Amino acid sequence: MTTENSCIRLCLPPTPSFHSVLESIDDDDDFISQKSLPISAISSRLNSSSTVSQNKTSIISSIFFLLHSDIDKYQLLQFLLPHRSRGLLLSKYQLVKCLYRYTNTESIKSGIIRSAIDSIEIGKNTESPTLKYMNDIQSILKLQWEEWTLLQNTYFQRLLEVHHKYNGQITLHNVSSLFDKLFVQTMQPQKLDNLYPIVEAIFDMIYVINASNSSVNSNKTNESMHLVFSCILNRTIITETCVFNALCMKPKGLASAIWKSRSDLWDVVYGVEYLKNHDVHIWKKLIDSSNNKLKRNDKSNSTKILIVVEILLGVPFSIMRCTRNNGNFESVVDKVSIFKNNIRQETEGFCVEEKLDGERSCAHIYRNENGKIMTKFYSRNRIIQPWYGSFVGDNNGIITRYLKEEYFDGIDSIILDGEMVTMSESTGMILGFQDVKRCSEKLYRQLNSIDTDNENIGLYNCLLCFDVLYYNGETLQVTPLIKRKEILARALSKMEEDSFKFIKLHKWNIGYNAEDIKVAMENIIKKHSEGLVVKHWDSVYLVGETSNKWIKIKPFYLEEFVNDLDVTIIGKLGSNYLCALYGGDGNESIKYTGDMTDSYRHWFVSFCLIRFGFHTEITNAINEKTSGSWIPYKKFESDIDLHEHRVKFGSLKPDYWIYPHNSIVITIKARNFVNARADIPNRFVLKSTLRHPYCTKVRHDKEYNECDTINCYYEKLHEKKRNHISGEFDDNKKNKRKMKTKKQLQLSNVNKNFIKTFAKKDTLFENFTFCVKTDCYNDGVLVETSEINGIIESHGGKVTTNPLQYHHGDRIIILADKYTLSVSELKKNYNIFKFKWCEDCIRTGQLVKPDPSHCLSVDDDFLSECQENINQFDLNNTVEYDYKTLWNVADKYLEKYPNDKYTLVSNQEEMIKLGMKFYNKIFMLLGFENSTNVRREVLEIEIELRGGILVDNQYDSNNIDYIVIDVEQFIDLSNYHNTKVLNETELMNLCND
Repeated sequence: MTTENSCIRLCLPPTPSFHSVLESIDDDDDFISQKSLPISAISSRLNSSSTVSQNKTSIISSIFFLLHSDIDKYQLLQFLLPHRSRGLLLSKYQLVKCLYRYTNTESIKSGIIRSAIDSIEIGKNTESPTLKYMNDIQSILKLQWEEWTLLQNTYFQRLLEVHHKYNGQITLHNVSSLFDKLFVQTMQPQKLDNLYPIVEAIFDMIYVINASNSSVNSNKTNESMHLVFSCILNRTIITETCVFNALCMKPKGLASAIWKSRSDLWDVVYGVEYLKNHDVHIWKKLIDSSNNKLKRNDKSNSTKILIVVEILLGVPFSIMRCTRNNGNFESVVDKVSIFKNNIRQETEGFCVEEKLDGERSCAHIYRNENGKIMTKFYSRNRIIQPWYGSFVGDNNGIITRYLKEEYFDGIDSIILDGEMVTMSESTGMILGFQDVKRCSEKLYRQLNSIDTDNENIGLYNCLLCFDVLYYNGETLQVTPLIKRKEILARALSKMEEDSFKFIKLHKWNIGYNAEDIKVAMENIIKKHSEGLVVKHWDSVYLVGETSNKWIKIKPFYLEEFVNDLDVTIIGKLGSNYLCALYGGDGNESIKYTGDMTDSYRHWFVSFCLIRFGFHTEITNAINEKTSGSWIPYKKFESDIDLHEHRVKFGSLKPDYWIYPHNSIVITIKARNFVNARADIPNRFVLKSTLRHPYCTKVRHDKEYNECDTINCYYEKLHEKKRNHISGEFDDNKKNKRKMKTKKQLQLSNVNKNFIKTFAKKDTLFENFTFCVKTDCYNDGVLVETSEINGIIESHGGKVTTNPLQYHHGDRIIILADKYTLSVSELKKNYNIFKFKWCEDCIRTGQLVKPDPSHCLSVDDDFLSECQENINQFDLNNTVEYDYKTLWNVADKYLEKYPNDKYTLVSNQEEMIKLGMKFYNKIFMLLGFENSTNVRREVLEIEIELRGGILVDNQYDSNNIDYIVIDVEQFIDLSNYHNTKVLNETELMNLCND
C-alpha cells in the first residue's frame, strides 16, 4: 500500500466468479442453507419498530454481521439492491398471470379467488407496484393455501413436501438460488411456460415462510413476503449508499470505492473480505486512517483521505467527472495552476482541451494468452458496447474491422478514456451527442446484414482519446496528468502517423493565465462548440469522483442563466415531472450556498416542475427507464421511505414519486428564475425556481447522482447577477456593459414587440391588422418581432400586440413561426399563420391564396381550402417563385419519381408560367473545352434552371432544339441543318428575356 496525494491505493487480486466459489463447496444446498440466515430474521430486523429510520445503516450492518459466508453477504446485497444485480424479474402483469395459473384448480372457493385476482389493480407499466398490489397478491396466496389445507388434496401434499425439504425454514440462499434461475429465464424470450415452474416453486417457498411465522406474528409474515416480492419486482427499499456503508462501516467508503472500480456486487463483497482475512496489515492501516480522519475536529486543517482501488483490464469502472464553472476565468486559473510556497507558477501552465459533444467511452485493449489483441468498449454507465468490436480485425465491429496489429507494437495492454463522437466524412465536422448511438446502430446493422439499406450514410464514429489509465500492466490512476498525456501521445503515435480516423488523439493546448482561457473560449465560440475543459497538470484520476482539478467551462450562448442544467426526475404530477438538484457528495467546494448545501448532502431536493419539451422521443426514453418504478405518494405513509432515499419535496407534492437510482437525468433550459415569496409556502425546497422551464434532451450518459448540484446552480445564479453576459469574457471592468435596470428591461421587452420604422412602399396589406407573436424567418433569416412589424407597416398593414384589444375594424391575422405559450393559447380561437404568407405576397406584389406552407396552426376546414390552392408539385399557382425554389422542387420531384424525368407535366404552358421557359427543350454545348469549363458550367446551370435538357454529341441530331457554340472555336455544324444555333451572349439574352 502506498499513499500519494492523500490517496490510499489498494491493489486487489482478480475476483473468482461467484458460481465457481459456489460450486467449490461440497453439498452445496445443505451446507449453505444451514449457515444462511432465514428470510424472516432479515425482514423482522429491517422492519423493527424499536429503531428509528436514521439507524438503518447500523441495522443492516448487524444483519451482515450475522451472516456466515461471503456468499450470503453477496446474496443479501442482491436482495437489497436488485437494480444493481438482477433487475426486474417479473412484471406486475406477469406476476398476476402466474397467480392465475397457480390458483387454477377446481375448489370450493375458486370463484372467490378468481374474483379477487380480477380485482387486483395492476396500474400502468411505468408505475411502481403499490403496497396494496403486493398485499392483494399475498392475501390471494393465503386464501389458496387455506383452501388446499381444508381439502387435503395433492397440492397440499406438495406444500408439505416443500416444508419438509427446507425443515420449515426458508433461508436467504434458498430464495436467491431460485431468483438466479428465474433471472436466467428472463434473459431468454419471455414465455410464461418457461417462467411458471420457477414462479410456482417461489410461491410454494413463500408458503413455508407463511407457515413458519403465522402462528407467531402475522406482521412478520407479511414483511418477509413483502421483501421477496419487492426483490422480484425490482422495488428497492434501501439506498445504495446506506447498504454499502453497512457492509463496511469502517473504513467508510471502501465498499463504494470497490464498486466504482469494479462495477460488480460480488467484487465488492470479495474485496472487503479479502482485505479483512488475507491482508490484515493493510486492513489495520485502513482502519487507523479511518479513525484518524474521524478524530480531526479542525475542518480547515483536515485532509480528505481517498481510497483508490486499482482498475482491471476488461472490467468496467466509473469514469471521473469534471466540476463546472460559469466563466470566472481567474478563479479557474487558481484551481488548475501549480503553486509553490503559495505562489502561482505561471510558467508551469495548465491543460486546455475542447469539450466534445459525444458519448464518454473507455476502450480496454489487451493481448490474451494466445497473443490475440482483444478489445472491449464501455460507456460511462459501464455498459459494454459490442458494436465497436471485440478484437483487432473483427469484421463485425464498426471500429475494430479497421484496426491493424501494427498499431499496438510494444503495447501489451492499455485502457483509453475519451469521447466517442460522430464525424461527417464530407465536412469533418463533429455532430451532436444524439447522433452517436444512431450512427452506431445503423453501421452495425449494415455490417451484419440486418439492415437491407446499405447506402453510405456519410458518417462514422471516432474515439477521441484524452486520457490513458492503464499501460502495459501498470495502472496510471495516481500518475500525474502531464505524464499520462505523454504516455497517451506515445501509445497512439502509430495511429496518428497512419491517419487512422476511428481512434485519434484529442489535441490539447497549454494555458498560462486567464487571457489564454479567454482566447481559447473565443475560438470555441467561433466554432459553435461545446466549451472547454481545463485540467491541473498534477491531477490524478479518481474513479467515480468529481474532480475539482478538472473544470468544464461552457460559452455564454450555452449558459444563458440556466441553459443546459441537468436535473433528476423525482416525481410525476399529472403529465408533468418534478425535478431535483443533488446536494452533492462532499467532494466539491462550497462557495455560495453554505449551510444549505451542508444540510442536503446526498439529498435530492425538489427544484422545479417541467411541463414543456416532452416530445415523443424524450417521453419514450423516460418511460423506458422508469417503467415499473413509480410509487404512489401518500401523506405520512411515504415520509419514512422518502427520508430513507434522501428525497425531499416542498409544499408541492407529486402524485407519484420514484427512487432517484431508478430515475433518469434530463437537460432543461429556462430564461429566468423566480424567488420564493415570504407569504407563500415554498412549492419547492430551494429558495428559487425556474420560470417556464422546458426539457431539451435526455442524458443517457449520466447516472442519477451526476445531475447538477445545489452549489452549481447557486454559483451560476451568483455569476449571472454579478456580470452581464456580454461582459463575461472581458476581464477589463471598464469595457463591460452595465446590467440593465428592471425598468430598462421592461422597456426593452415593450420595444421588442413594437415597430422598427421603414419607408412606406405600397398599400398591399392596408385592409389587415397583424399580431406578430414570435420572431419570424424572412428570406431564410430569423428576424426580430420589431423588424417584422416594420416590414408589415411599410406595406400598409397595421400592427397590434393584443388581438383581443385591436379596434381597427380590419381582418386580424396572427403571425408566428414557432409554438410558444402565448401562441398555444391563441390557437384555441384563431388560425395562426407564418410570415411566409406575407413574404410571398410581397415578392409577388399581390395577395396570394394561402397554402399549407403558410399555416402554423389552422382548423381542418381552412386547411382543406389551402390544399386546393396547390398543384401536384405543392406549388402555389398565385405565387411568383424564384429559380432557386423551382430548382429545389424539381430535384425533390425527380427523387420521388425518377422515371418521370421528361414528363413532369403535360401542360407546357404551365411550366413556362412557373419560369421553366426551356421546359422539354434539348440543348447541346459545342466547343467548350476543359480550358473554359467554368463558362460551360455557368451555361449548364442557366439551361437546367429553366427546365432545359443537356445532351452530348452522341445524341440524335434531328431531335436537338438548340446548339450553343463557343465563337472562339471553329466548329463543324454540317450535321445540324434544322437546329437553331446560339452563341454564349445570345443564350444569356434569351434567358433574361
